[in-house]
Amino acid sequence: YILTKLATIFAYIKFTNLKCVNYDKSFLNFRECKLKALSRNTVAAFMHAQVFQLPLNNITINLDVYKRANGYRPFMYNITTDFCSFLKNKKRIPYAKFL
Repeated sequence: YILTKLATIFAYIKFTNLKCVNYDKSFLNFRECKLKALSRNTVAAFMHAQVFQLPLNNITINLDVYKRANGYRPFMYNITTDFCSFLKNKKRIPYAKFL
């Protein structure tokens, strides 16, 4: 039991950049996509999108997490999830188990 507690690793993740990529300009337009510092250790993501074709039945979100280092580092996590199931989930933290 003590060895498992000693092996626990605590990590600190701070988001420094947010990129919203639009692959189909006739379908969607990102008006705003930015991170805002609320306090020294708290960052909020703001995304405002204008959708031209309704209704939306299938929305997929892709999250890539990269490691900041001196040299090139491949992505640490590449997670894809369904946005509709994300909104139906009461906890709304689907990526916490990966981070």
